[in-house]
Amino acid sequence: MSDKIKKILIIDDDEDYQTLLSALLTLDGYETFTAYNPLDGIDILEKERPDLIIMELMLPYFEGTRFIDWLEEENRHAIPILIITSLNRHEGTKTAEAANVKEILFKPSHRTDILYKIKNILRE
Repeated sequence: MSDKIKKILIIDDDEDYQTLLSALLTLDGYETFTAYNPLDGIDILEKERPDLIIMELMLPYFEGTRFIDWLEEENRHAIPILIITSLNRHEGTKTAEAANVKEILFKPSHRTDILYKIKNILRE
């Protein structure tokens, strides 16, 4: 594993979930930034360079898929995305595939599953 601390941006409108996920990732050695919606996420992306974005699909102001489209348009598509969604399995999978996102988990997800996915995505 690299000595560089990996940065993770969490975009989710459930503030309790944000807090829980941020605490879990911080305890595992990651630096986290949280955003309530994609607009706040864009502000953070302007200041930070996260190694990974974890996001919900159903968000205020505009859906997660529109945020993913924005990343493509702004040529930031190299940042990997992990979707952790409360959508049902069928809808979540269909929406993630349409947005070209291959990594998805469904709420509630066990902490070991979340950490495994993150380490796999970041190749740690």
